Amino acid sequence: PAIDNWEGLFLHMQDEDYNVMTNQPGGATINFMLSVDEIKRKAIPLDDNPDVKVIEFPAHTQVLVGEYSLMFKLPFTIRVNKYGNISIKYDLQKEAFLGKIRNAVINYQYMRIDGIDIIRVPVECVQVALSSQVIAVSPTTGFKQRIVIKDKFYKLKAYTRFDNNSEWVEIDTTRRLRVLNKNRTTLQIQTTENELIVSIPSFYFNNRMIGNSIRLDIYTTHGAIEHPLINYNDGAYQIKYFDYNNKNNQYAGLLGSLNILKANSADTITGGSNALSFDEMKRRVVNRSTITEGIPITE
Repeated sequence: PAIDNWEGLFLHMQDEDYNVMTNQPGGATINFMLSVDEIKRKAIPLDDNPDVKVIEFPAHTQVLVGEYSLMFKLPFTIRVNKYGNISIKYDLQKEAFLGKIRNAVINYQYMRIDGIDIIRVPVECVQVALSSQVIAVSPTTGFKQRIVIKDKFYKLKAYTRFDNNSEWVEIDTTRRLRVLNKNRTTLQIQTTENELIVSIPSFYFNNRMIGNSIRLDIYTTHGAIEHPLINYNDGAYQIKYFDYNNKNNQYAGLLGSLNILKANSADTITGGSNALSFDEMKRRVVNRSTITEGIPITE
């Protein structure tokens, strides 16, 4: 009962507690409008099959509208075969890190607007913003960082690399402070309402399992939300295409050159949930019993 901060409370929490201290994002469907002619002219032939041309919308595509950011649950690919037929599909081989899609089929539609043939592509998105930062580390200094976050924490992915010319390698993350996997580098996470505390135990440095830099991809959300998008015009939408794990993706690189590519939505960003506050979590921990809830562990 004397504990008055998250770091003290973490020492008494169970695995089940971590599940209810995670904010969950709402979501909405965003429509992408593309020119049929431009797709056929600018799509890039596949390296291993020049009869098929491709445009890829990468995994970390963000749609900014008003003060909200939405991201794809999965990337999607537009394919043009040698006869000029177009097909559009989610890349179901990719990890659904931001949540499973409700419908694996994209029900795209052909339309004609101002004399131009358009394809309307509805894409499932979640109300998540992504920020990424690279931090230099060394065995002598170790790694512990406090990071202020502007919104509510949702998820984190962590990577390391051993020099600036090598690829980023994903490492594990955990909220547990006492149990470590000795075979896989693991970053420990503690969260408060507006701050992340991330650290890597010295064990991994001593065993040369960490490179000279760490990359943190931090996903935040507003949590519980209900916000209609129908009142925003096309000009309010900004689309940012960037895949942190595949910077040189030639099939996505041409997106910035498309003259007709707009986003809009008549949907409502809805759903999501908020994590327990410190006081709520403290009451949960203090009042926990292995037999029943609500009876203090001690008097």
